Amino acid sequence: MSPEENIQTNAEKSCTWLILTFAILGVIVFLIPIQHYITIGRAQHHGAAIAIFGLGFWIETLLAGKSLHKWGRIAYLGTGLLFTSVGAVFFKYPWIYSNVSIQTEDNLQIRNILLGVYLVGITVLTVTWIKWIVENSKLQTANRVESSSSEEVDSN
Repeated sequence: MSPEENIQTNAEKSCTWLILTFAILGVIVFLIPIQHYITIGRAQHHGAAIAIFGLGFWIETLLAGKSLHKWGRIAYLGTGLLFTSVGAVFFKYPWIYSNVSIQTEDNLQIRNILLGVYLVGITVLTVTWIKWIVENSKLQTANRVESSSSEEVDSN
């Protein structure tokens, strides 16, 4: 395995562990009934947990630096932005849960706009992740072909 492949593999392993750590931290925050200790609503509680999960993607992108592929950085930053913004929206607008507060026309209109924005964002993010997967697959295939051709040359 070349040093470049080894760096890529180590970066992918650290990505998995850091993001999983923040995912577990988000689940812990979600499961702990924070409302019993401080005054926040259910939507704010859920928003904090979602934002913590999104923060894991941003921190991973900062720590991984240049070892991530260009599309990987874009995918991680986009995913972090999506989850962090969803968490911030839930935290700032606790009326988003329809069974918690009286829904006004303005609230319903804002909620529909947010749904549309997040639907477009998720679509763009999905395309970005697919692009990264395809590029990574091409890179791995090229590395396998290159290593097998260099083994043939070495054996001759």
